[in-house]
Amino acid sequence: MQHYPFVKYGFTLYAKEDVVDLLNNNHFSVINILEKNEPDMEVNGEKMPTATLLVTAEKM
Repeated sequence: MQHYPFVKYGFTLYAKEDVVDLLNNNHFSVINILEKNEPDMEVNGEKMPTATLLVTAEKM
């Protein structure tokens, strides 16, 4: 993600474990985590791997 052009404008990248910790530490209960590799994207002529992370949580 750090190679995408938009990240220089205040974008913060979180690891899955950090997201789960942030949710758990703020009174949320993680219900489901979905990880999916997507087809590579081309950005500025360079192929970049793409993945999706969806975390579902509910307020405790």
